[in-house]
Amino acid sequence: ITVNMNCPNSAGGVSPLDEPATLRQLLESFAACGDLPPVFLKIRMNPEPAMIDAVLAVTDDFPFVRGFVPSVGSKRPYVGLKTPQAVLDRMPGSLSGPFTRDGATRVIKAWYARIDHKRYALLGAGGIVTAENAYARIRAGASLVQVYGAMIYNGPGLIRTIKEGLCELMSRDGIGNIADAVGVDAVS
Repeated sequence: ITVNMNCPNSAGGVSPLDEPATLRQLLESFAACGDLPPVFLKIRMNPEPAMIDAVLAVTDDFPFVRGFVPSVGSKRPYVGLKTPQAVLDRMPGSLSGPFTRDGATRVIKAWYARIDHKRYALLGAGGIVTAENAYARIRAGASLVQVYGAMIYNGPGLIRTIKEGLCELMSRDGIGNIADAVGVDAVS
């Protein structure tokens, strides 16, 4: 189960569920439900070590929490859009997809360096359109990747293209198993 605790389009960018005390309350209510399948938390993932440790101090007490999905909103002013700035200024929310790619990769690296890899998995999401995008997220520490928006624009054949590209990239790097690529750039 993935619990989306952060939507950059809600509450003016405020994410109250990411606060450790609120997160604890939420997880305690989940724990009261009994046995749960693995739960992933989609939260605004801050790359600051103190913030990571604060979240982990809460989630470590709840064995059903098995991983995290970064929610990395892009900041205004947006660069590279064709929409006039005056129109953007009237629109609430934020951007996702390719505009969050670099930030999400940095966040994955920071979290990978601090989590228990046997306990938690990281899911790379946001702007994964090519095998290179997926591979960068995997090398940063993601053991899973999510392709969402790119499927809308490129169709389901994109998955095969990404998988074939991943095989070529791994072969280039002398990696025989994708699990061996997880986090190699986070520890260097």
